[in-house]
Amino acid sequence: MKRSFIVFVWSACAAFAAQAASSAAHSTSENIPSATLANSAHTLHIQQADYDVVIKLVNGHEKVKQQPLVELVQNTAEVLAPQSKLVADLSRPGAHDVPAWLFEGFAKCEDWFHLTEGKVSCRNGALYQYWHQYVAGEGTLERREARKLARASRVTKVTLSAPSQLLMPQIMPQVMSQSMPDAPFWDLDIIGDALLANRITKYLKQIVGEDGAFSITVNKTSITHEGKSPSGWTLFDKPVMEHHDVFSGAIIDTANRKVVIGAAESGVLDSSDGWPASGLTSHVVAPNVFDAAIVSQLAVVSSTTQLNDFLVDKPEVLVKTTDQKGRVNTTEGYFAFWQNQHDTAVKPLTIDVTLPRFNVPEYHGPYVSVWLTDENAQLIKSLSIRGDSQRWLTELRVWWRKIGRTHEDFIDGFAGATRKNKPLHVLWDGYDEKGQPVKQTKLVLNVEVAREDGGRNYQKIPLDLEALMKQPLHAVGKGEIGEVSVSL
Repeated sequence: MKRSFIVFVWSACAAFAAQAASSAAHSTSENIPSATLANSAHTLHIQQADYDVVIKLVNGHEKVKQQPLVELVQNTAEVLAPQSKLVADLSRPGAHDVPAWLFEGFAKCEDWFHLTEGKVSCRNGALYQYWHQYVAGEGTLERREARKLARASRVTKVTLSAPSQLLMPQIMPQVMSQSMPDAPFWDLDIIGDALLANRITKYLKQIVGEDGAFSITVNKTSITHEGKSPSGWTLFDKPVMEHHDVFSGAIIDTANRKVVIGAAESGVLDSSDGWPASGLTSHVVAPNVFDAAIVSQLAVVSSTTQLNDFLVDKPEVLVKTTDQKGRVNTTEGYFAFWQNQHDTAVKPLTIDVTLPRFNVPEYHGPYVSVWLTDENAQLIKSLSIRGDSQRWLTELRVWWRKIGRTHEDFIDGFAGATRKNKPLHVLWDGYDEKGQPVKQTKLVLNVEVAREDGGRNYQKIPLDLEALMKQPLHAVGKGEIGEVSVSL
């Protein structure tokens, strides 16, 4: 399937160990057309099966031969084709030796699979075949059956061991063996373009040397490498700051992406339940192409709170999501990546809210909302929603009346579960709901808390950003609201 996400990577020479692209033994595919290549002004254009590859060589072009690249692209296309013999073989029981370049992708996918408890996965061969059969009119589509297949792939015990061995179980889950007996276990669509782009990058790095500069585009996926400075390169059509050395980027637009080719349904499959999620576009910046590709999918199948939890130990992975109404959410540091491209008047805030614990027989975690407005009570940014039951979210009466009831479609993707009286720690990057820099210096912080069998309190805290530059603000809350601290 032609991939619809975008990946861009600039990598410092020290980022990857120099390594030739390894051959993928045992791979076969029928009706793969011959690759074509056009050479113009040090630009190589290779078209092969589902891959459209453009390589631009800034220097070192005299060292690069065309034919090895054509063969590399063709070999990769054969391995990653839907009916690939190698992928089918790797789905069978027993131990398998995996080509090193492919093993790298498997390992990354499995790392994220375990980190997210199956929210993103390369184990969806049977699930995708189920969807393909539905599109082909060979069966009905039932959410319960999709959920069973997704769960079966999650509970399958798979072992990866260095340097490049894969161990598949002798007995697969019953639902797979009965419902999809001929389906491959693996589906590499989520990392397909990343695998090819990463493979070409390693090959070119070995050929052009440490001072080489080149860019690679695979379909809508790009890797760019420059030996000394990224000056002149862009990411998401924005100039890249010179102090950044290793990064990649990816985009997924679920509104314009079909679940599988020919499907009426749009979106990306949530690997935890086998059903598509849609409505968001994700932009991701990460240290390498695999993280960028995988997290771009994770971002559109997770709520904002879930995503932040998944990335809590990965501050180097930066994410922006945009919904169909243009509302933007980002992880910490996303806009700062291009900070020199924006108005320096933007002033990010750190906000901490404590929640008192009451000595009662049954203490229920409170529902909490934190948001910023201007002095005329116009929404600038929703910062945090804790609680995911609409019944109790409506008890946040001020927030519900002014924001919640007109943004119900926003809640599912933004809200998170209650967490007893765990303090809230919120970082605001200085941008509004539409991702535009906020230049006002007089704002209002709104905090509202409601608790089942408890109280409800709402507090407005005027903020003067110029005063905050001199000293932080500390406000004492009432009832369900403890201390509120704000600093620049």
